[in-house]
Amino acid sequence: MIKFFRKIRQKLLSENKFSKYLIYAFGEIILVVIGILIALQINNWNENRKLNSLEIGMLKEINFSLETDLKDLINEEKNLKAKLNSGKIIIGWIESNHGFNDSLSIPFIRMQHPIYFRYQAAPYETLKQLGLNTIKNDSVKNQIAELYDVEYDDYRAELEIIRNTHITMRELELEYFNEISVHRPNMRPLDIVGLRKDNKLLALIKSLKNADEYLLERRIPILKNKINQVKELIKEEIKSRS
Repeated sequence: MIKFFRKIRQKLLSENKFSKYLIYAFGEIILVVIGILIALQINNWNENRKLNSLEIGMLKEINFSLETDLKDLINEEKNLKAKLNSGKIIIGWIESNHGFNDSLSIPFIRMQHPIYFRYQAAPYETLKQLGLNTIKNDSVKNQIAELYDVEYDDYRAELEIIRNTHITMRELELEYFNEISVHRPNMRPLDIVGLRKDNKLLALIKSLKNADEYLLERRIPILKNKINQVKELIKEEIKSRS
């Protein structure tokens, strides 16, 4: 093709048709420029397609991780209900004059279990490494960032405070029990009178009960709702881009 154009230019020059040569040369330059622009457009299209594929892939991974987070949260919610009921049983027994029986070992054991929330952080950390602007939709991007950087962090901070209360409670219980068990139903108080008179221990148990009620009635429902909102936004964004 290049040889073909060169022959045309040489022919025009040999025939002294300089004006036609200039017009032809200018047209050839235009064709070259158009070719370059087309090549750049194709390259940009390919790059945008890659970025779009990367974005959709990240949204799908985050959505999958949120599904796992939601399942774990629902499972912890069930455990928390059993723990709250155990706290009520223990408080009722301490404030009564009833003797201790082995059935009370299980509520005491359940009270030892703090609530954990191990959310799936890897997809969001990957997104941060790639850059949050990988997500083009500002609303989706901001909601994802708020969920992980604000809601998740706040919830874990609250759970950490509750866990510290658990630690303090266990230290006090060591004075009254044969052992502090989290698996075997054999926790038995060695000093029932002393246990019942320990107002600090009772206050800690009541504090944990109140914390469990707060988590169940307010904090967990808010977090579950936020997760579902973000999942719905991601779902709509993926659908609109398909």
